[in-house]
Amino acid sequence: MKYCLAIDMGASSGRHILGYIENDKLHLEEIYRFENGIVDIDKLKRAIRTDTILISIMSINNELGSVMQIKEIGDITKKKKVLFFCIFIKNSSN
Repeated sequence: MKYCLAIDMGASSGRHILGYIENDKLHLEEIYRFENGIVDIDKLKRAIRTDTILISIMSINNELGSVMQIKEIGDITKKKKVLFFCIFIKNSSN
């Protein structure tokens, strides 16, 4: 079984997509942010397992407007050889 981490998938559309792919070959776990809207990097590092294949995150928390540490998370996933998917739409300017 492979393992995926979703970080603060506040939008129901993100949860539904990830829930859709979860099955008997793929386990999904969601890591929640702290009160300030930022994910705990140390918690993320501890959550990555040897069978982790994907980490998914929203770049900006849609409730608080907190900007996630995309560069730092990207560096971690690159080092661990884990795919990194980022929902970046909230970063668009009007």
